[in-house]
Amino acid sequence: MGAGSTGLDTGACNESRLCGVSGDAAVKCGMIVGITALLFACGAAQASQWVQVGTGKDGTKMWMDKSSLTVTSSIRQAWLKMTFPVHTQQGSGDDASKWVDFSLNHAAFNCSEGTSKSDALENYYDDGTNHEVPAEEISGDGWESVPPATALGAVMKFVCGWK
Repeated sequence: MGAGSTGLDTGACNESRLCGVSGDAAVKCGMIVGITALLFACGAAQASQWVQVGTGKDGTKMWMDKSSLTVTSSIRQAWLKMTFPVHTQQGSGDDASKWVDFSLNHAAFNCSEGTSKSDALENYYDDGTNHEVPAEEISGDGWESVPPATALGAVMKFVCGWK
């Protein structure tokens, strides 16, 4: 190998004309193509797998990310996404004048007791901003009963039925 040579095969860049360059520029092209392929491969392995699992009476849709589901005995945890009909869910506190487009919620379900709790919640507004809800404003350590005839009840039934 000569001075400045990386040992990378730049033929793909030269032959396919991905970058339309040669020499050191082709080496950079090869590295960019390789890193991009690696990023796509890693991203695909960890991609979210959202599935709709319920709809509330007000039209709020409940989604669960199947790739986030963890099972420990009767406790199941997953990321949930709630999408709200346009201009039906207002923010709170400093965000009270904003409309919530969707919320992401990390929830735990105790399948044997029929209870749930949330340990993370972030609201995304229709103006493009978002706000993480402070832990003291969500259920924290408090497990709450899940009514069966609700959208959250449908989520619990889906999550607890997961094999």
